[in-house]
Amino acid sequence: MNTAPPYPPSWLDRFAAWVERQPGPPWIIYAALGAAGYLATSVLRWLDGRQPVGAFDPLPPPFLLWALGVLALHHYLDRYARRALEQFRPLIQGDQAQYDRLEYELTVTPARAALVGGALWVVVSAIIVVTTRRLTFSYFPVWEVVISVLTFFMGGAFIQHVLHQMRTVRRIYARVDHVDLYDTQPLMAFSGLTVRAAIGLVLLQYAILAILPGESKLTLVIPSVALTLIAVAVFVWPLRGVHHLLEEEKGEQMAAVEQRLKAAVTMLYQRVDSGELAGMDDVEKTITSLKTTRDLVGSRPTWPWQPATVRGLATAILLPIGLWLLQELLQRLLRL
Repeated sequence: MNTAPPYPPSWLDRFAAWVERQPGPPWIIYAALGAAGYLATSVLRWLDGRQPVGAFDPLPPPFLLWALGVLALHHYLDRYARRALEQFRPLIQGDQAQYDRLEYELTVTPARAALVGGALWVVVSAIIVVTTRRLTFSYFPVWEVVISVLTFFMGGAFIQHVLHQMRTVRRIYARVDHVDLYDTQPLMAFSGLTVRAAIGLVLLQYAILAILPGESKLTLVIPSVALTLIAVAVFVWPLRGVHHLLEEEKGEQMAAVEQRLKAAVTMLYQRVDSGELAGMDDVEKTITSLKTTRDLVGSRPTWPWQPATVRGLATAILLPIGLWLLQELLQRLLRL
């Protein structure tokens, strides 16, 4: 039996696997990397005179927060993806080998795809630096800009991983040929993954914007808008297939109820016209029951998520924007 993986893992997946093999919880590794990166950045800033020797900036450098956020979020999403797949398992047909392959494809990105995604975002970041060089270099020294551009490689590889993961979720849903309108809990397993990926992307970019100094925030307007759009697509796109299945099932059940309701009403008319009024209570109860059933079917959701899931994503996207607008308004009013 061939147990070789279908494709080699990306460097992000290799790093996550290395972290998993270390003793203790993964957050210890990421905390240690964060502390080491923060200290190294402080030393470099002492050497170039940006900070007095022995002084520490209370905020982490943006590139360090981005790099650690990408690594930690990648690790977290893969762990959650495995739990979601396990919850979805009753709907998966196939043996253990097929399940293991699905798990691999869900949590591992092809090495070449990650390299291409990383290189693409490095090119984008380099273009941004060149077009905003006066603003960029007025806030950051050359070495920090270079490191920041390189960390875009990590971000691009991670975004490619998320997109690959969402494509795999879509393919997993495509394996389902029938849905139960009254048992949608297993179908909601992956909505937790998609919303966490979307919120993670949004919050990470907002955190970066929050710690960027002054007008340097303007250099990331385009990547931030692009990342927000990607986040929304990450949430909705993988679930559209099963949404259509639920809509079809709901439509079929509504048609069945309407057909029976029409038959019951027709029977009512026939009895009235013929003067057979005995048993009319049963006909009336039947019509009432069918109307209740129609309302019940009509109220069934066709998107595989809880309402709180959508509210959580909307809050993550809109609340920081609202707070920023309120801050800008208050600052302008105070200047009057």
